[in-house]
Amino acid sequence: MEDWKKLTEIEDLLSANVINAALHSENIDTALINKKDSAYVFLGRYEIMVRKEDENKARKILDQIQDREED
Repeated sequence: MEDWKKLTEIEDLLSANVINAALHSENIDTALINKKDSAYVFLGRYEIMVRKEDENKARKILDQIQDREED
């Protein structure tokens, strides 16, 4: 996965899925990686990865989503 960059880490699966879907709707390929501990599900996070060439566009979309959540 050397041509992929980590966009963000999120604890909540629902939020990770919302971001993942928003990126897909803008034709950005993503990889949602579960880094949760299988024994202790409150430990760990979900990582959203995007291709390097899509990183700037993906960051703008992520910023828009986070701005909406703050309102």
